[in-house]
Amino acid sequence: MPEKVVVVGASGFGRETLDTLEAMLRAGRGPEVVGVVDDAPSVDNLARLAARDTRYLGTVNDWIAADSDKSFVLAIGSPDIRHRLAEQLESAGMRAFTAIHPSATIGRNSRIAEGTVVSARAVIWLIRFEGVGGV
Repeated sequence: MPEKVVVVGASGFGRETLDTLEAMLRAGRGPEVVGVVDDAPSVDNLARLAARDTRYLGTVNDWIAADSDKSFVLAIGSPDIRHRLAEQLESAGMRAFTAIHPSATIGRNSRIAEGTVVSARAVIWLIRFEGVGGV
């Protein structure tokens, strides 16, 4: 049975993250997407979610109060808001889910942190230079 995941964010990055999660599921290694939470979704974004048959679950606080037994993927662009939401969700006992599109290339020496979203056709390599000017 696949893990159940909620996407936090209904805007463009949220829909791109939904695409990544759906591709993972089609490839046989993805979660079940329960729906999307967003504190202030636009009418257009709600319509876009409805057009793709994705449930809007309400605000982050609504979701925490109703059901905190799921993982989450943060699909928010602002680093400050992402940080605040991650702390809020983790303190409520929720776990960050890592979403990696099946078409992404991850280098052998690369490490992906928990809760990362890697979109379609991304290439991630760790290149380590030794010596002068190297890392």
